[in-house]
Parts: sequence; structure tokens; C-alpha cells
Amino acid sequence: MFDLSEETKIETKNLKYLTFGSHIIDLIVDVDNEFVEKHELKLDTTSHVKGDDRIFHSISKLSPVIAAGGCSYNAIRTLNWMLLNKEPFSVGGIGSVSNDNYGICYKKILESESILPLFEILEGFTAKCATICYLRERCHLTDLGVSSSISDLFIEKNWDLLANIELLYTELYILSHKKATLLKLANLCLNEKKIFGFNLPSLGFLDAFKSDIIEMIGYADIIFANLEEAKHFVHNVLNQSFDDVRDLAKIMSSQTKVNKNKKRTVVVTCGPDPLYVAIYDPITDTVEFQESFSPFTVSNDLIIDTNGAGDSFAGGFLAQYVQGNDIETCVKSGNYCAAMIIQRRGFELPTSQPPSKEELKKMEYNTEIINI
Repeated sequence: MFDLSEETKIETKNLKYLTFGSHIIDLIVDVDNEFVEKHELKLDTTSHVKGDDRIFHSISKLSPVIAAGGCSYNAIRTLNWMLLNKEPFSVGGIGSVSNDNYGICYKKILESESILPLFEILEGFTAKCATICYLRERCHLTDLGVSSSISDLFIEKNWDLLANIELLYTELYILSHKKATLLKLANLCLNEKKIFGFNLPSLGFLDAFKSDIIEMIGYADIIFANLEEAKHFVHNVLNQSFDDVRDLAKIMSSQTKVNKNKKRTVVVTCGPDPLYVAIYDPITDTVEFQESFSPFTVSNDLIIDTNGAGDSFAGGFLAQYVQGNDIETCVKSGNYCAAMIIQRRGFELPTSQPPSKEELKKMEYNTEIINI
């Protein structure tokens, strides 16, 4: 069997864009009502289970579709796709896996996309998520395995390589296990040539880690949230009121910033409805930009799976953002990626070539995106 611990000879000097988070193998299966009732599944929920839970044994017998997952990894893979692999292995992910079949599979998926897998190999199990599909409803059962167990020694070993990055994108779930590591990376990104960003976590996590999340907001240069997350964060975490949802991005963006020489961009997505963007300048203590943008459209009969829409939007947006392109182009890029991904099963990147910046600029907001 291939040994994951064997180092792959990959050129790493080009690494610019990095993610730090939980990389999870998705096991996607279609089931019937009998399966749902037998395992007492609650659809449209996400929960954590142990890797030896009987549900995983049942799923393994159904020949599941295997895909790379994890929200920050979904985003960074989308970013890489939109950048057209102009610089192979300029995009990477750091984390921990086991030397099992799923760890090997994840590594191969990233390398096939010219993404650098900076993986520490640990005893245990690679993270996995059972994505159980009944008609158009979903249920997610996750075992994080060793995905949140990366060691300080491994981070130190690769620190010189990390020091050259221009973007670190993460998900705040990692706070529950690796806050010190995340803070170290956030402090690295205080450098004005680096961007530190993340997406907001689920409502329950927002409640459980209020003070930690507020602390991380101080380091953030760019934040993504869906409407429910943004409303919950402003009302329940910041304890602030708002008169209109268009104020959410403004309120979130104008929180205290550690490096006041860097602006903060906040994007609040609203599904098929217009999204909101705000940019805060801490030097002048003003929100210098506030605008709403309509998404592209996708016919209902073409929508297969909306999971991952937010992650793909973030990746598409960031692909233009790191190149210094205007906000409208960033939004169109994000909207295009989200429209493409919801027409695919699981988080499967399109095989077609993405549009160029010039092509994105020409797209009208009522454009219907059809996946090829």
C-alpha cells in the first residue's frame, strides 16, 4: 500500500494561498425512507459521531461517492480552480490526517489539482462525513478523527514556508481544538501584505465560543457569513440591534481591528436574494463602501445539492480579491462558482475552464448559469 508518510517531491517555494482547517472526506449516499427510519436520522441536521458508529458500517455497504470536503478546503479548492493553476502548488492546505485510505485519497485529490498538501501524519483516523441523501434532503454525520490534532512541532517545522503566504483562509471550528495555533497564524497575517479571512461557523458554535470569535474578528481582513449566521452573530454575540439586514455587513465590518492599517471586508450572502458587502477603514473609522449585489440564477430543475454553495462563493470571491480586482468582479466570481457547484453532487469542482476576469465583468446579474 502507498505510504502517506513518504514525502512527495513537490516544489513549495510558490506557496501563496493557504487554508488551515478540518479536511474531511465526504461519503455521499442515496438512501430510502426505510434507511432513515432504521438509523433514526434527523434530516437537514449536522451532528458528530464516532468513526466506528454503525452508520458508517451501513454506508460502506452502499458504495458511497467519495469526495474531498471541509468548508475551508472547499473554498481554497475553488480559489485554485478559478486561478487556472497558473502557478502549480501556489495554493495549499495545512492539517493532519492518518495514514489510512481516506488520508491517502485526500492527498491524491489535492495533488491532482496542483494543491500542496502539508499534512502531518498521525495515529488514528482521517476525518470523514457521511452525507446521507433522501430525496432533496440531507443529513450530515461527522467524525473529525485526527483533523484537529496537528502538532505545534509540525507548524514550527513548516514555519519558514508559511511565512511567505499572502492569504490564510480558515474556518472557526478549529478554535475548539487549536486556538493557540490559529492565533499564531493570525498574528503572522498582521503583516500588511497578507490577508487573514474566514467564514462564520454554525449558530451553536457562535454561542459556545463567543469571546474567542470576537477575538478572531479583530484579526480578520475578510469575513464571509450567510444571512442567518450574520443575524445571529450581530444579535446574540455582539448584542447589537439592527433595523435592516443590509446593516449586518456594516456592523460586522466596523468591529475593532488589531492592525488599523488594514481595511476589513465583510460579505453576507442571502441564498437566491441579493447579498451585501461592506468595507471598513479603521484609520478613518468609517464604512467606506456598502452595496448589495444580485446573484446569478439557476433553474430549480438544475439544482442538485446546495451544500457547499457558501464555500464555493468564498473561494470564487477570494480568487479575484487576492489579485486586487474590484468588488463587483469578486462578487460575480463568487456567484458564478456558487451557481456552478449547486448543480453538482457533493463538492465536485467543474471540469470546464472558469471564466476570465473580462468574461465575468461582462456577465449580467440576471444571467442563468448552466453547468457544463
